[in-house]
This record gives sequence, C-alpha cells and structure tokens, in this order.
Amino acid sequence: MEAHTQQFGRQRCETERSLHEITEYFWHKESDVNASLHYVDSVFDREVECRRPDWTTTCYMLERVYNYREKMIEQLTNLVVAWCIAMEELANDKSNSQWKDAIEHKMRERIVLTLRKPKDIPLPSITFSDSTNGFDLHIPITKMRSDAKIYVPMFKAMLLLAFTRNDGCLVISYLVTSRTGGSTRAPPQDIHQEEKETENKKEKGKEK
Repeated sequence: MEAHTQQFGRQRCETERSLHEITEYFWHKESDVNASLHYVDSVFDREVECRRPDWTTTCYMLERVYNYREKMIEQLTNLVVAWCIAMEELANDKSNSQWKDAIEHKMRERIVLTLRKPKDIPLPSITFSDSTNGFDLHIPITKMRSDAKIYVPMFKAMLLLAFTRNDGCLVISYLVTSRTGGSTRAPPQDIHQEEKETENKKEKGKEK
C-alpha cells in the first residue's frame, strides 16, 4: 500500500510539473498573451491582471473534450488573447469613449480578468463581476473553435454590455443566429427586434 501511495504521489507531481512546464511555454515573458496583456495596459494606462484557474482541476473537467493538456492550455490562452484584442479594438474606437471612460472610472487601479472554472455553456462568454470588480471569462465544457480570434466580435458585444447586464446568454443567442459577420455593434435587447424591423420595412415597401 505504501509503495502504491508513493507511486501515486510521484505521478501526481509529474502531472503538476508537466502542467507547469506547459504553462511556462505559453505564458513566458515574451509570449503573445503577455504582449497582448501589456498592450491593454498601455491602452488603458493601468495594470492588467489575468487570474488563471487551477490547471489540474480544469484538466480534469475538460479531459473528455481535449485529448492533450497542451491543446487545452493553448486554447484557453488564446481566449485571453481574443479578450485582449476585443478590449484594444473597443478602446481605440472613438465612438466607444464613454465605455472606455466607464472602465477607467470603475477600475481605477487595475483591470482584472478571471478565468472561471469550466461550465455547461455553449460558447465562451464574458461578464462583469462585482466581487472582483473585473471581468470573468467563462469557459465551456465543449470543444471551441481552434482559431480563438473568431470570438473577438462576440467578446466585443459582451464587453459593451458588461456594465448593464451580467448575463451573457442574450448576447450568445443573438450572435449565434445573427449573420452580421464581423459587426461589433451591441445586440438589441430583444433578439427578434431586427427581424421585426425588417418585416416592417417590407410592409412599408408594399404600401408604397
């Protein structure tokens, strides 16, 4: 029994060390993700803190989705990069100046992004958390698109609503059914509003 316990302990250490090595590979000082986080620093003129989950727990929850730990950590790291791109593009768009001012007023010392434990949702989502006074990145227990940048438009829409709604479901529902492509406008409060407006225009056209 003692020998078995020692072997299990060694295996666990090897797993944790392996996860540490993988993390170091994707999160080293000159990595894309750190470069992206530093750029958000400069755009908002304040520190950006990314709080990563416990990889051991996350691996256990996603083991049926990803066959390799490297792929899982790479995918989640790329989601952080996508969040950074969304933040940068919104902040650099002058039409979003009020949104940027609101973030700088709300997060005076630092901007916090917390990767939450995986849960049963169809797509990754972003909400604002009062408890951390920052953004939460929710991870789905399902395989995501390999190119995480595909989520940038969706993240931008969620970030625009972050201070008015803490529920990402409406945003997800709209963006899944929408054919707006790269549009970054915030979704309507009623996801069927656009369809109604289109029908009204058609009716007015018939009357003419």
